Parts: sequence; structure tokens; C-alpha cells
Amino acid sequence: MAPVVASFEWRTPAEFVLQLGPVDALISTFGPFVVPVLIFAVGTVGYLILVTLGRAGLVSGDER
Repeated sequence: MAPVVASFEWRTPAEFVLQLGPVDALISTFGPFVVPVLIFAVGTVGYLILVTLGRAGLVSGDER
């Protein structure tokens, strides 16, 4: 039977924060001001989806 070797890699919280994938590339390209722009864009898309669903009658604003 082969011995099992467990490895443990220690990472600081800052290293976990920097693993953002595409967002990390955007931040390194455009700077930190891109974060509020992304939040605004996601909120706008969400609002437009809710407006579309409301006009289609799938979501009503008066649920009691």
C-alpha cells in the first residue's frame, strides 16, 4: 500500500480576495472604480428584468 501524503498550503485572506478571475483582470486594467460601475450595471439589468416581468403580468407590485 502506498503512503498517503497530505499537503497543506497556507494562504492569507488577501490572497483569497485577489482570486476574482475576470473581475481581477478588469480591476487591474481599469482601476478600482470599475467595481461601482459593475454594481450599477448589474442593478440596472436586474431592474430591467423586473420591469419586463411586471409588464408581462408575471410579477405584480401589489402582493398582499
